[in-house]
Amino acid sequence: MSFRSTDDETSVDVHARITDHLTGSTLFADLDEAARFFRTGADGYSVSRRPGVHEGLRLVSSRWDVEPAQVLHARSSFYDDRRLFPTGTVELDGALVMRHLPVTWQALPPLERKGTFTSVSV
Repeated sequence: MSFRSTDDETSVDVHARITDHLTGSTLFADLDEAARFFRTGADGYSVSRRPGVHEGLRLVSSRWDVEPAQVLHARSSFYDDRRLFPTGTVELDGALVMRHLPVTWQALPPLERKGTFTSVSV
């Protein structure tokens, strides 16, 4: 999977292979635990073009079938930016793939920064 924004500012390139077992994750003991985490945490917020405002989306699906994957290559203009994430502050834990699922995205109310707020992206 890869994409590049029309202004060439943002890009992602990931090459992964579906595997039989979730291995190497320091966050999840097994595939069921990982699927449960994402099923109960399907909301995500990202910075918007309006300063101090974060836009949100909720992933809704009647099924949460996930498959483990081995990442062969991963590059992200966002996470590879050492000004934002100095060396050693971001580490890829693993990969899960969801395919052929009935999904919809629901917009969430925007969050406006009041005081200190850390951006969350999914």
